[in-house]
Amino acid sequence: LEKVEGLALIHQDPRAVEVTFRGSREDLDKLESARPRVVLHPRAADRAESEEIEITERHVTDVPSGVRVARIRPGLVTVQFDRETTKEVAVIKPKLVGQPLRGRAELDYEPKTVRIRGSRRRLRDTTALETEPVEVDGRVESFVKRVRVLQPGDDWWSAIEPDSVTTKVTIVTE
Repeated sequence: LEKVEGLALIHQDPRAVEVTFRGSREDLDKLESARPRVVLHPRAADRAESEEIEITERHVTDVPSGVRVARIRPGLVTVQFDRETTKEVAVIKPKLVGQPLRGRAELDYEPKTVRIRGSRRRLRDTTALETEPVEVDGRVESFVKRVRVLQPGDDWWSAIEPDSVTTKVTIVTE
């Protein structure tokens, strides 16, 4: 979906489409390196609403010459928008997974907050984000590792900045 300034995508159904192409074997072999995409242009650019968009051949981009679109399934996508906003939220302390070879692991991380941009309705109740866990199983020395900040949900479209935190894991032995 083409980004529309000031609007955030809340829901898209379906999330993917199947495109069948026709052309010579040589031309079809070029598809993998061309990496065609389906780009939709919503009409709801000035208001938050739900919209059905018919997917046509003109929405398929980056198609090599000699290749044409034979079929798109499904041919209709429903999208729902909301106003876009930005919010600063806390980052929950990353979880440690496993045990060091000796002693215990202590973790500190930076930054403690990130900015998330997305749907105003969805961000209203979002106060903190989790990160990927940090594996310490069998470790014998302290280390530093960057871990990704996770999206608040599987069906969210949002931008997180920064998108990772730096963890400092100290292995403490008695």
